[in-house]
Amino acid sequence: MISAFCYYRSDSSDCEFDEPPGGITPEESQCCEVDALDLAIDITDSHIEHAQSQAAEISTVESSEFGEQAKANVDIAEKLDDPFRRLVAYRSAAALAAGSIAQQRARADELDRERLPQHTESLKDKIDSHQSRLAYTGESLPEALAKASEIERSLISSQTWSNQVPKILENNNLDNETRAMYAESGLEFARGNLHDAKIFQEAVDSADHNGSDYESNIRDQYERFSKAISTRLSGVSHDGDHASYVLENAEVYFERARERYEQEYIGLALLDLLYARTYIDASALVASDDLNAKDRDTLTVEQELTTDEFNQMASSAESLIALPILNVAKMELGEGNQCLRDFDIYGTDHYRKRSYVHYRTAQALMELAQDAHELLSGN
Repeated sequence: MISAFCYYRSDSSDCEFDEPPGGITPEESQCCEVDALDLAIDITDSHIEHAQSQAAEISTVESSEFGEQAKANVDIAEKLDDPFRRLVAYRSAAALAAGSIAQQRARADELDRERLPQHTESLKDKIDSHQSRLAYTGESLPEALAKASEIERSLISSQTWSNQVPKILENNNLDNETRAMYAESGLEFARGNLHDAKIFQEAVDSADHNGSDYESNIRDQYERFSKAISTRLSGVSHDGDHASYVLENAEVYFERARERYEQEYIGLALLDLLYARTYIDASALVASDDLNAKDRDTLTVEQELTTDEFNQMASSAESLIALPILNVAKMELGEGNQCLRDFDIYGTDHYRKRSYVHYRTAQALMELAQDAHELLSGN
C-alpha cells in the first residue's frame, strides 16, 4: 500500500511503502531500519495544529472510500512522533475528507459547479504571488538553498495539484460525483501545500532577518553546473544495462533541472543538477564494477554498511544542505532494499545486480551530502 507521501508531495523521493510488497516482513528480508530525516525548516506545533484542524471535517464524512481513508490517516497521525509524517497524515486526511464531502454534495445535487474552477484560478494566483516573493536568504549559500528549496517543494506541489483540477473536471470518463471528489481533494492538497510554503517562509523570515540574499549566487551556480553537466552527458555512454540505467537517471534529473529553472524554481533546479552530477559519477563506478561478483552475502554487507552510514549522517548532518540530498539517498536505499526482496522472491540476476547498483548510488549521494556545503561555497 502506497503511503500518503506519494499523494501529498509531487517528488518521488517522498514516496514510501507502508509495508513491504509481496508479503515479506522486514525480518524475512533482513531489511535494515532507516532513520527519519529532518527538514531544512522545522515544523512547529502550531503548524501541525493547523493541519489537524483542517482534518476535523472528517466528522461530517459518511462511509466512502475517501472517507475511510481520511479517518485512517487521522488515526495514523495521532500515533506518529515524526512531525513531518504527522503533518502529511493530517493534510492527507483533510484532502480526502474534502473529496468525500464534495462527492456527497454532488450526489445530492447541492454542489456549485462554478466554485471549483473559480477557487482553482484564485489558488493559482496565490501560488504565483508567493513564488514571486520567495527570498533566498540565509547565513550561507548552502543554507539559503536548503531552506528555499523546501519552500519551493511545497509551492511546486501545490501548483501540480492545482493544475490537475481542470483536467479532472474535463474528464468525461468520470461521472459527476467522482469528478467532484477527485477535484475537491486535489484542490485541498494544493491548499495544504501552499499553507506549508507560507509557514516555512515565515520561519525563514523570522530566523534570517540578518542573512544575505543568495538568489544571484544560486543562479550563477546553476549556470556553472549546467554547462559542465551538459558537456559531461554529451561525452559519456555505457554498454551495460545497469550503468546505462544510472546514467539515464542523470539525464532525467538534468532535464528536470532545466524545466524547474524555467519555472523559476531555481533552488530545486540547482539541487537537481547536483543529483545529475552525482548520478553521472555513480554510473561510471557501476560500469567499472564486476556486478557478477555481487552475491547475496555481499549484498547483505552492502545493505548494512549503507544503512549504518545513512543513519549516522541523518543524525549528525552538519549542514542543512545535506538533508534534501540524504532524502534522495534514502530513496535509492529503499529501492535497493526492494530489489533485494525481489531477488529473494524471484532469484533473478537482474534484481541481484540492480540492488547493488542502488546501494552504490546511495553511497555516492551520501558523499555528495558530505561535500555539498564546500562544493557550493566554492572552497
